[in-house]
Amino acid sequence: MRPWHQPTLPLLLLAVPAFFCSCGNGKDQAQSRAVLAFYDQIIPIKEGGIPSQSTIDRLAPLVSRSFTVALRAGLAAEARHARRVRNAEPPLVEGALFYSLFEGADRIKAVTPDRQTVGNAFLVSLEYGDPRDPMQFTQWQDRVYLSRERGRWVVDDLELLGGWPFGRRGRLKRILNELALNEPEQPAK
Repeated sequence: MRPWHQPTLPLLLLAVPAFFCSCGNGKDQAQSRAVLAFYDQIIPIKEGGIPSQSTIDRLAPLVSRSFTVALRAGLAAEARHARRVRNAEPPLVEGALFYSLFEGADRIKAVTPDRQTVGNAFLVSLEYGDPRDPMQFTQWQDRVYLSRERGRWVVDDLELLGGWPFGRRGRLKRILNELALNEPEQPAK
């Protein structure tokens, strides 16, 4: 005799993609898989600020070249800032970089095509659970922009949509590039 849950497992596995993405066509499904692959990599990252070089290298196959360049430029700006202030000030970016919420996210609730935005955009519904109160959750949406490179869909940019006090807002590549431009090079000694 089989356990009661065994026959339903394949049905549950088939239902999971529908939960994450209410996508109709093959292009939307391929794009939603690119979004999910990206978040599968970044949700476990608990380092605050701009990720380390090894993390950027791990993300590089999932993001556009220009996004990788922006992440590396942001990391270089952080290094210049730390040298300039001799670590006497906080980093330029604190908290979880890839999210509107400082603490980051614990899970994705849904990925849906954003038909209101020009380009290949998806809204990602995210959730963060407060570790001090397991019944307290913060839920929000951020926007993901995709581009096609190397024959597949990759994340080109994130738009942080935090609509609460101190919520991060703006396009992440622009934020990183402005950091890189505003952090002066170290003078030669």
